[in-house]
Amino acid sequence: MESLNTVLSRLEALGVKSEELQKALERPTLDAASTKPFWDDPYIATQMMRFHLDPNVEAASKRHAVIDAECTFLAKALNLKPGKTLIDLGCGPGLYLERWLATRAQLVGVDLSSVAVVTAKKRLNAPITWIVADYRQLPKTLKADAMTLIYYDFTALPVKDQVPLLKEITDHLNPGGLIALDVMTPQNTYKESIRIAQRESGFWSPKPHTEIHQVFIHTSPKVIIDQYTLIDPSGHWDTIRIQNRLLTQAELEGMLKEAGLMPVTWLSDLSGNPYHPSSKTLAVIAQKNHSQP
Repeated sequence: MESLNTVLSRLEALGVKSEELQKALERPTLDAASTKPFWDDPYIATQMMRFHLDPNVEAASKRHAVIDAECTFLAKALNLKPGKTLIDLGCGPGLYLERWLATRAQLVGVDLSSVAVVTAKKRLNAPITWIVADYRQLPKTLKADAMTLIYYDFTALPVKDQVPLLKEITDHLNPGGLIALDVMTPQNTYKESIRIAQRESGFWSPKPHTEIHQVFIHTSPKVIIDQYTLIDPSGHWDTIRIQNRLLTQAELEGMLKEAGLMPVTWLSDLSGNPYHPSSKTLAVIAQKNHSQP
């Protein structure tokens, strides 16, 4: 593995301005944007689908055995049955919705990636409503008795968007409606780091590129930032940033209540395991007040 200084010198010979790249590699501010959209990039989305559909890989989705357990638990906890409507936010290729078809509830999948939704439609060919959209801006007429936001999607959002999303969820739940979501906790430990690799192709690009992967820790709130700087042979570079906020039970409870949601059940995960303070994951089922419109 080359050192950062060696890589910068070599890139400077290709015409990359070292001072500009150095600035790009500096510690990012909280919620700093990527230089280009990537979740709906056709190549990256195809890579994501490959990971989603591999039953033994925990990357884009959880391992399928875990999904089976979560779906069994949530079908009961969310009271899925005919006449009820469930919206799966960030549905991907429909792995959860596929398992809930047997409940005969009305199912809706929402995902930003058109590749994910097209894959889900082809895979399942089932009576599910599919919506390509940013779930922070749901169609105003969309209402549900239950929603799910699974695999720590909530804490991957910009911090500034997290409580607004919970309020959006509240607005789209029927009175007494339920939301199930999971997050990672501060029991996870991370170290700041930098790794540099030369790739002929990879997750982010099918073409040769230099990948500089940096991990930054923002302490208040506790947020882990993975920053990928990708440089092609011509010297063009882009930076992709992925955040993950680590939340305590008290922090998440405060956010839910601010959005008009009352925690009903605290868990260590969405398979139904009881909450334990030492758990690296935290899950909750929260309810909209029956008196709220």
